This record gives sequence, C-alpha cells and structure tokens, in this order.
Amino acid sequence: MSQVSDTLRLYDTTLYDTLVLDATVTEQVADTTATVVVAEQSISKEPGAWAPIMIPTVCSIIVFVLGWVVTRLYKYKDERNEKESYRNMVLDWIDLVLPIEEESVNALKSLADSISHSDDMQPVPYVMPQGIPDRLNELSLEKITDAFTAVKSNDTKTRNIHLFNMVCGLEYYSKVNAEVIKAYKSYNQQMTALCAEWNSTYMPFINNLNVSSNLLKYQPTVIIWQTELLKKKDSISVHLKYVEQLSNIADQLKDNSLMPYLNQMRVIQRQLQATGGGFATNFKNTANMLNISMQSMQQAAEYFRN
Repeated sequence: MSQVSDTLRLYDTTLYDTLVLDATVTEQVADTTATVVVAEQSISKEPGAWAPIMIPTVCSIIVFVLGWVVTRLYKYKDERNEKESYRNMVLDWIDLVLPIEEESVNALKSLADSISHSDDMQPVPYVMPQGIPDRLNELSLEKITDAFTAVKSNDTKTRNIHLFNMVCGLEYYSKVNAEVIKAYKSYNQQMTALCAEWNSTYMPFINNLNVSSNLLKYQPTVIIWQTELLKKKDSISVHLKYVEQLSNIADQLKDNSLMPYLNQMRVIQRQLQATGGGFATNFKNTANMLNISMQSMQQAAEYFRN
C-alpha cells in the first residue's frame, strides 16, 4: 500500500509540473504575439514606414517594364528595316527582270511568226534570251507577302491585288523559260523526226519510180519537182504540190506500186504543217501571257514604289 501511495503521489507531482509548464509557454506566446501586433501597428501609423521596402520593389518593376518596352521597340524597328530592305531588293530584281522579259516576249512572238510562215521542213532556229529565272526561285513567297503586306495603305484591296499580280508574275517568269525550252526541244525533235521519216520514204519512192514501167509518164512532173526544189529546198508546199500531181497520174494509170509511198509522203507533209502550226500557236500564247505578266509586275512595282 505504501508503494501505491508513493506512485500516486509521484503522478500528481508530474501532472502539476506539466500544467504549470503549459501555462508558462502559453503566456510567453501571448506576450510575443501582442508585441508583434503592437510593432505592426506602430509601423503602419508611422509616415513612410514602408518606403524602404516599396521603393526598391517599384523601381525594379519599372526598370523591367522599360527594358521590355525598349527591347520590343528595337525588335520592331529591326523587323521593319528588314522588311523594307527585302521590298527594295524584290523591286530592284523586278527592274532587272522587266527588260529581259520584254526581250523574251519579242523573241517568242518572232519565233511563233517564223514558224507559222515557214515553208521549210527543217525546224526554225531559236535562241533563248539570257535571263535570271533561276535566281527568282530563291525568293520566298512567305517573305514577299510579309514584307509587302506591311506597307500601309488606305485601300488594302488594291494593295493586295498588286501584290498578287507581282507574286504571280515573278513565279510565272521563274518557270516560263524552262517551259519554253522544253516546248522548243519538243518542236525541234518532232520536226526532225518527221524529216527523217520523209527521207526514209522519199528515197525508196525515187528508186521505185526509176524502175517503173510508167517512168516516162511521171518523168516530166518529177523533173519540174526537182528543179523547183533547187530554189526552195525542203519546201513543204512544193513537196505537197508534186506529191498530189504524181498521185493523180498514178490514179489515172492505175499504178498501185507508187501509191503507198505517195500517200505516206502526203501524210508526212500534212503532219509537218500541223506540228509547226500547233507549236506556233503555243509560242504565241506564251508570249501573250508573258507580256500580261510583265505589265502587271511593272504596275505593281510602280504602286509599291510610290
């Protein structure tokens, strides 16, 4: 029993000490809180008490904003100068292109006219004017659009129309030379192939004619044919004229030995005429399109320079 009493007494003592300690801590916390509140109230009531804190903060914000604004202004100025430089470069290139493009138009018109009036079986020669179409491929459509839409205008529709015409003109000119070269090469090859086919038919025809039993009937026409060819070598109209006459004689004589050659030669001469005429129309249309493109680019350049 004495041990139990001692234990209870020890427990009571410990509990009392704990309660006293908690009360002391609580009192100290309350005192500290009261001190902080009083300090805050005294600072807030004091004029300029927050200045040491606010002034550096506000200055830092102002410096940051000013720095950002200045950076944006310099960037905008650089972008504007870059766009202006790019516009000037494009307009300078157009000034270089226009005379060459005009020369190309005249050359194509001359080629088309020469082919349409040519009576020669051989292809009409053509020399392409030297230009700078390959360099035009270096121009960026996106950069051109960005640079020229930056031009201020009260009439954005007119500005955009001129921009469209200029871009289409540059793009067309950058490709048209290659297309013309390709078309002329095709014309040259087809005419040359038809001439070769003519020769491969004409020579067997002459050989068969010389051994024909009706040689004396054909000979006067053949002699005139050959004589006229001395003046107009490889003339399509001359060949057609005498092929038709010899065909009529062969029909009258019912001579079927020469008709296959005569019919084939007639077809070849018609093909020569049709091929030349088709390419003449093609080159003429290209010249007209190039001329329209040139005029549109010239008008666009004048608009943006002003």
